[in-house]
Amino acid sequence: MTVRIGPIDYRLTTPLASVWRELAALYAEYPRDDPAHCPEYEVSVRPTSLWRRFVRPQVGLYADIMGPFAPLPASLGQVAFEMGMNYQVAMGLNRLLILHASAVARDGGCILFSADSGSGKSTLAAGLAYAGWRLLGDEFALIEPGTGLAWPFPRPISLKNQSIDLMAERAPAERFSRRYPGTPKGTLGYLLPPPDAIARMHEPARPRCVVFPRFEAGGTPSVRRVPLAEAHILLVASSTNYRTLGEAGFLAMANLLDACPAYAITYPSLDAAAQLVERLWQDTAAQRAAGAAHG
Repeated sequence: MTVRIGPIDYRLTTPLASVWRELAALYAEYPRDDPAHCPEYEVSVRPTSLWRRFVRPQVGLYADIMGPFAPLPASLGQVAFEMGMNYQVAMGLNRLLILHASAVARDGGCILFSADSGSGKSTLAAGLAYAGWRLLGDEFALIEPGTGLAWPFPRPISLKNQSIDLMAERAPAERFSRRYPGTPKGTLGYLLPPPDAIARMHEPARPRCVVFPRFEAGGTPSVRRVPLAEAHILLVASSTNYRTLGEAGFLAMANLLDACPAYAITYPSLDAAAQLVERLWQDTAAQRAAGAAHG
């Protein structure tokens, strides 16, 4: 299967019928390229050996960039595909600046949420996507150096543990994959973006705000303006190819932060986070309007 996700296309293959059924179901709404087309990346999930088809079945992840990868139980074949697709972009895509961030869009602009794994950025993006925002991506923000635009990469949203139950209250059941217990991060599940996010995956958005979110159970919602130098250091640390891009990466990052105020937010619940995000969106719009009036 050759599938296109935003500006990237993959060839995905497996001889395992059970894994293929899950893969085909999860990506059924995504556009398919001509099988004769040469994709940007190839990812394959296959049995590690003949014996491992029958005794404690295992699968191996095979990709055309880097590897080899540690085998996984055969029941986690879809997890292997998702890992491989992420790894290919993180290690091989150098025409766009890659930030480890989720992103949502509205009215032609977007907010980037940059944070370490486990901070809740995917859950936050999922919650906003099912509350009227357009999902651009939950794993990577792809910034075009020349224009500064953020290109959509709306893969299925990776949710972990309690986040799956949280989003089950907000999204239709048919948008969820089955659950995958026993991964290094606990139980994983995949949530398809709203259909509009997939249909509009070729529409980039202009970054308007950078947010560094942190979930804190029982805490008090808070917002802190992040100084430019601190924001630059945090975003550089989140990028997989900033140094590889050299001057183009530096200019893209500098232009991004010149155009976008940065904030750190702490939130105790998804509803509290949504309120903070809405407030920041309105505040930054007012700042742009004031700047234009005095410009």
